[in-house]
Amino acid sequence: MPANHQGSMVFPAPRDEVFEACLQAVRQSGFHIAESKPEAGQITATARTSLRSWGEHITIAVSAEGRVDITSSSRGVQIVDYGKNKANVRALFSALALLLPSQAPARSAPSATASGLPATRSTVIEQSREEVAIGEETRAIDNSRSTSPTSRLVRLTREWTRTCTVDIDRTTTIQGSAGLSAHILEFKAAAERTLSKNYSTTSAETETFTEEVTLNIAAHTKSEIIFSWKEIHQKGVVQLAGQEFEVRIPYEVVVGLTFDQQQIDTP
Repeated sequence: MPANHQGSMVFPAPRDEVFEACLQAVRQSGFHIAESKPEAGQITATARTSLRSWGEHITIAVSAEGRVDITSSSRGVQIVDYGKNKANVRALFSALALLLPSQAPARSAPSATASGLPATRSTVIEQSREEVAIGEETRAIDNSRSTSPTSRLVRLTREWTRTCTVDIDRTTTIQGSAGLSAHILEFKAAAERTLSKNYSTTSAETETFTEEVTLNIAAHTKSEIIFSWKEIHQKGVVQLAGQEFEVRIPYEVVVGLTFDQQQIDTP
């Protein structure tokens, strides 16, 4: 069976938008689009031959819910890919993580007003993303008694929750100041409502991250594989503006999960 790597991720955006982002991610990653079926949400692409492989066959499926499934498989009968398939999948998801936030226009919506608080427009301004370590998982494979290399397909799963934090203490006043401090709780509530709509955080439902990894173990070798899990945090500010005032409230929301992989081989 040819070496392969598979990954899945859900993006809170319309299917058409996610599909177009996938096409752009394929081009930016240097792959060739062989076939595109927007109605079915399917993309087929190929990677060029390199010193590490004979090239890869890449399939992308986009569901109506914004779920993206990417599979990269080595061409021919190549069973050792030297991490090339994993690199292909990671490159595409990394490109998508940058494309989708920037493609999604800042969402504005009128927020409910409290007594004495002028009509307010709210806008999400995304600024940066970072990965935050949350723990490690270790797998051990003993191939020390075999004279042949082996490959194992490992399915990784981990639950996570799309949580959001508003840092009201770091609110910045851009325009106006008189009397605004009296409405700080109303501003916080308005920011939370906007973020809840923007990132679908109204319910604390647990989501499941799933990815399949192919592990290649040399002959006469014991291997320990360490998976370092990380949350993907989106940072930015919520802009609340009225006729005579504007404030910006920093926020941070967990938007996904990823991991780094380290393999330690012992003869």
